[in-house]
Amino acid sequence: MKRRMVVGVVLGLLATLATANRGQGQAPDKVAPDKVTLQLKWVTQAQFAGYYAAKQQGLYGAEQLDVTIRPGGPDIVPERVVAGGGAQFGLDWLPSLLSAREQGAPLVNIAQLFAYSGMRELAFKASGIKGAGDLRGRKVAVWFGGNEFALLATLEQYRIDPQKDVTLVQQPFDMNLLLQKQVDAAAAMTYNEYKQVLDAGVKPEDLVVIDFNKEGTAMLEDGVFVKADYLKAAKNQGKPGARASAPDLDDGRDQQAHLGPAPADDAAR
Repeated sequence: MKRRMVVGVVLGLLATLATANRGQGQAPDKVAPDKVTLQLKWVTQAQFAGYYAAKQQGLYGAEQLDVTIRPGGPDIVPERVVAGGGAQFGLDWLPSLLSAREQGAPLVNIAQLFAYSGMRELAFKASGIKGAGDLRGRKVAVWFGGNEFALLATLEQYRIDPQKDVTLVQQPFDMNLLLQKQVDAAAAMTYNEYKQVLDAGVKPEDLVVIDFNKEGTAMLEDGVFVKADYLKAAKNQGKPGARASAPDLDDGRDQQAHLGPAPADDAAR
């Protein structure tokens, strides 16, 4: 799946907000770069290639930013980190952000990076599953914690009760449950787990790929968010929404030469 990572817009937003919250009174070339932290949703992987490429190419520095990119992990919730003051910017899927807002977290989405979803549900053709409607009565693995909403919406669309008509399984951060056929279907991202399954020797023609985009139940994924008061401070300074002068990184894959070696095998979900 081709994804347009409009990192230039994010660069402009980060620079705009950070500069506004620094205050006025000094020319940009008279002050040290603003130190900000971007909390990622997960560990280092292709999903975040654009941010690392921008850092290595000096694009943040050109915007008077000293950006620390903090990887996520199974026990890290970006919304909690930002709400608690541990980072100025967070990156997560929109459903997770909305859930946090419903619980009172004062967070605002300021940039939506992915226009459509990279999440899929995989099954072996030999299992007899041909599509989402065949998940009834099956063991279906998915990541919880805000990653399950597309699957739940799909089940509802086919009138499959997740409490009665299917057995939902907490999916670990690998594809072993599916590969060992302990479940009938499992979640996968196009830029990660799908390739893991192929690397395990499975042929694409042996798989059924349930695409939530085609089902009409996909959720918006990577978005950058900040605390509401952080955004309000920028607005009070009369700053524009984003600077058009910041360049963009069109697909992270086009910047591979700038990204260094691939992350370790255990650094990808």
